Amino acid sequence: MTESVYALLASHTVEDPGQPAVVDAQGLIDRRGLLDEVNRLAAELSRHRPADRLVGVHLERGRLLVAALLAVEAVGAAFLPLDPAVPRSRLRAFLLDSGADLLVTTSGSAGLLGAGPWKTVAADQPGPKREWSPAPDGDRVAYIMYTSGSTGAPKGVAVGQRSLQAFLAMMDAEVREEAPERVGERQIWQSVCSVGFDLSVIDFLWATSRGHTVVIGPNDPTGLFESGFADGTPAGHVTHAVLTPSTARLLCHDPATLAGLRRARVLMIGGEPFPSELVDLLRPDDAGPRLINVYGPTEATVWITRTEVSTSSAPPGFAGNSVAPAAFHVLDDDLSPLQASSEGTVFLSGPGIAFGYWRQGGRTAAAFLPDPTGTSGSRMYDTGDLGVVEEEGGLTIRGRTDRQVKIRGNRVELGEVEHAICIDPVVRSAACIVTAVAGMTAFVVAGETSTASVGEQILARLVDRLPRYMIPNKVIVVSEMPRVPNGKIDRAALERLLGAAG
Repeated sequence: MTESVYALLASHTVEDPGQPAVVDAQGLIDRRGLLDEVNRLAAELSRHRPADRLVGVHLERGRLLVAALLAVEAVGAAFLPLDPAVPRSRLRAFLLDSGADLLVTTSGSAGLLGAGPWKTVAADQPGPKREWSPAPDGDRVAYIMYTSGSTGAPKGVAVGQRSLQAFLAMMDAEVREEAPERVGERQIWQSVCSVGFDLSVIDFLWATSRGHTVVIGPNDPTGLFESGFADGTPAGHVTHAVLTPSTARLLCHDPATLAGLRRARVLMIGGEPFPSELVDLLRPDDAGPRLINVYGPTEATVWITRTEVSTSSAPPGFAGNSVAPAAFHVLDDDLSPLQASSEGTVFLSGPGIAFGYWRQGGRTAAAFLPDPTGTSGSRMYDTGDLGVVEEEGGLTIRGRTDRQVKIRGNRVELGEVEHAICIDPVVRSAACIVTAVAGMTAFVVAGETSTASVGEQILARLVDRLPRYMIPNKVIVVSEMPRVPNGKIDRAALERLLGAAG
């Protein structure tokens, strides 16, 4: 196993303590300053005997957030990221469901998530600075991230320390492949993704522990128009970033930000299918950044396949080849391998496979199966994606076996959105569809006393239940749900209704 993220950060700090580590709204903090913050928080956490415990981290984006994640790792605990941009009721549900022992927040935010069985640690309170001896890694849980659930409740994915280290080693290999002659050269990573989205692991854990600089922008991508992409930072111009395709498209609307994107060396793009038009936007000529398309769900630790996209004629849905020792398999209903070009369910295997769903043994057993191609005890994960193995061996994603969709890179189970809508007292039933033009639209059957503005009222009340990316763009009220002969909702009919409504 590679050295821990804490040990690597400490090593780079000894080598060059004055190098920029984080640039945020407060300015620049160097490696020595960041390590001091990590040590201070680790010392505070250690007072609560945190080893092998779960620590919720509820902090705004910035140096304190980075320091807290690294401190949790250093003391041998697991972190539960709690993005303050997400509704408080949802974050509280995460805390209660997870059984978190500690909550790291600020003194001003200590009561925002209500009382609970956890102890609170104020990250912004001064404390002693001291060197820290990191806990041994072992095969403990490294972090738990909640993803949308089809039954109306999110589910926590428990990622192990060895899975995390395997992914970080894959990132090391990716950088060596990118430019062997520049290995060891400092990079400047623009952080875009929410801490609750596992692509953020690249910025907050990998880049900081490898001695690179992280520029932390706001959760709202439009705020990046005034960040490092546009005008550079105190540390220099951004060289790398991890983006979803929808965020990249949004950023391309601003000329200064687009210029910054084109000036970057590498853009890693994942979380959604890679649209071909992005290539022409980001690489108008061969001098543009390298575009690396990555694929992999939270359950497989960030990503396991990659492909470089250099032309807009790249086949849609192509996810590339797996990075060893990870692997993908396209299997039929009997879990037998399919021949090239035959469509089946995509399964993933390798050291990055998560422990499973936190405190949900049944769901874990259904999705994490014995790997017939691996060693004794190894497992593979059922992604629910439909795919084919191309003749040359790469993977192409064709769709889903269920109703899960991706919205701005975030996994959304439409059943969870429908459940949240049905909590509304005026709603009798609800159904959601997603189209390329309209995005997510909710159809509802409302009570007899509802008013003409009931759709807007429902949307306004959803703000307190769901994160912004899970809120439909529109609510259409219907007198009854169209159904097919077996009684299920006729979603094709809903698409026709949407078209008729304009």
